[in-house]
Amino acid sequence: METLNLIQGDTEELEISFTDDDGNPFDITGYDIVLSLTSDMDKSPDVSVSLSIVDGSGGLARASLSASQTSNLEGMYYADIQLSKSGTVVSTNIFLINVNKDVSQ
Repeated sequence: METLNLIQGDTEELEISFTDDDGNPFDITGYDIVLSLTSDMDKSPDVSVSLSIVDGSGGLARASLSASQTSNLEGMYYADIQLSKSGTVVSTNIFLINVNKDVSQ
């Protein structure tokens, strides 16, 4: 399981590439895409953000987390991305996001 590292209270931009099973870009044109983070798989997400599509046919999107969204996070979070279009919902594999305390706070 892959782990991304972020800093508490920082603005974070995450570029995310979507590929099919063969490693080719997955066309995300027209999809609504949401990144969700939770510290506990049995509760609602601590943070959810909509991704903006950068290159639909190239499968590239961007998640923008504001400083206020990351300011109350600290520690390890489970994350997934849901893509939805015309009533069909697809979730990615769960991955981890580690939010490190900002030493300058």
